[in-house]
Amino acid sequence: MSAGIVFDLDETLVNRRGSLDLYAGLLWSRYRDRTPLGQSAFTAVFHELDGNGRVPRPQFFASLSQRALNEVGPDQIAEHFRDHAWRSPLLFDGVVEYLQELKQRGYAIGIVTNGGSHSQNAKIANSGLDPHVDAFVISEEFGVKKPDPAIYHEVAARLGIDPEQSWFAGDDPISDVVGPASVGFRTAWVERYLPWPDDRERVYQQRVTHVSELQLE
Repeated sequence: MSAGIVFDLDETLVNRRGSLDLYAGLLWSRYRDRTPLGQSAFTAVFHELDGNGRVPRPQFFASLSQRALNEVGPDQIAEHFRDHAWRSPLLFDGVVEYLQELKQRGYAIGIVTNGGSHSQNAKIANSGLDPHVDAFVISEEFGVKKPDPAIYHEVAARLGIDPEQSWFAGDDPISDVVGPASVGFRTAWVERYLPWPDDRERVYQQRVTHVSELQLE
């Protein structure tokens, strides 16, 4: 079996927060006559309620309607989000070039991401990641979420790689470090918005702020 590297998607390859800055501006412009907030304040509330994507979408849309768009129903916001949020997602600088370099070095490249099928497929396709990835697993489609060991075994099987010869990199300490480490992956923590839990051993081999900083053996 060959060696590979598997990445988380949001805040690892895709600049989710930056992408949603742009989308929040679009949503504010669409309903600016129905919100008491200016664009900057609206964007701040948007991110607060979004919770880095960890707040369930129905709860997020309902809270946004109540807090910032009280004349726009949650269903309207959900429809607008589905149609527009991930039309042009941003990648972090240098991601495509780094993936191309990894391919040239012979690594199989995968993605494992928690989230809904529509949004995660849209991010992979519309960001331009698709041609540079050999396989990806989306939790809604697969039926289990990180950090369930089954999802890491699945991506390894799809890529034809041995986890013990491979790397997993991502920003979530549990889903992208502790979880994949438990099935044999060497791990890299991409430190961004999620702090390392005080009660968890730091089991990663590398700690970086951008995937291109990874030093693969």
